[in-house]
Amino acid sequence: MIDAFYNAASALSAYGQRQSASAHNVANVNTNEFKSQRVDLAEKPTGGVTPTGVTTDTSPGAIRPSEFPEDKVVFSNDAMALAGHVESSNTDLAREMVNSTVNSYSFSANTGVVRTQDDMVGTILDIVS
Repeated sequence: MIDAFYNAASALSAYGQRQSASAHNVANVNTNEFKSQRVDLAEKPTGGVTPTGVTTDTSPGAIRPSEFPEDKVVFSNDAMALAGHVESSNTDLAREMVNSTVNSYSFSANTGVVRTQDDMVGTILDIVS
């Protein structure tokens, strides 16, 4: 019974971190050269989940004209620079909205586990007393 609480608590923490990374990506969608990130999760040997690290998406963002003519983009191979253009963020808003929904449902499910655990312990205490 206690294992269910600890498993749900670890999931709440892990999905909270995933949601934080997703919110950070959305907040920086208009930041030039921003690279989106994601929090990777793994199952613990004892049950539950834990964040295993943060992965940065290194794919380039779209190239667009700059508002400032002195800006330029230097591609990763340094072979070409486009004066008057900048690389935008590589954040995919559609993917971030899906991730946000998954995180929300996961958070709700694990909150339900904690709530049920609390109800069960209360019932046991009522029976014993």
